[in-house]
Amino acid sequence: MNEELIKALRTVIKEEIEPIKEQIGSFEHHLDSMDRQMAGLGQRFDEVDRRMDDFGRRLDNMDRRMDAFEQRFDNIDERMGVIEKEVKDLKTGQEQLHKSIIQHLGDYTDRITQHVDDQNAALNKRVFVLETEIQRLIRQG
Repeated sequence: MNEELIKALRTVIKEEIEPIKEQIGSFEHHLDSMDRQMAGLGQRFDEVDRRMDDFGRRLDNMDRRMDAFEQRFDNIDERMGVIEKEVKDLKTGQEQLHKSIIQHLGDYTDRITQHVDDQNAALNKRVFVLETEIQRLIRQG
């Protein structure tokens, strides 16, 4: 009886274990499917990573270019500052030169006027001396 009980138990256990084995097989099949899907996702993530790396390199390249542009603009700003200062200095110098020319022309005009006045006064004295001498000669004559 023990053997029949053992056989019966084995049959019952086998019958009970068989659906569990099928479920485990089904789970293994699903797990395999999930592994394949995960592998596919891993490949997709790898591709996304490669694209992101490429995008990062492009951004780094753009950053370097922008830095170069900024340096160029800084140099241009610096040069413009120098040019603006030089233009301002030129304007100031031109104004001073203009004022100086006007002052010098006034000084020279005053000197010429004084010289003409002096020459005129000397000439008037000579004419006066001549007229006096002519008057004296007329009276003698």
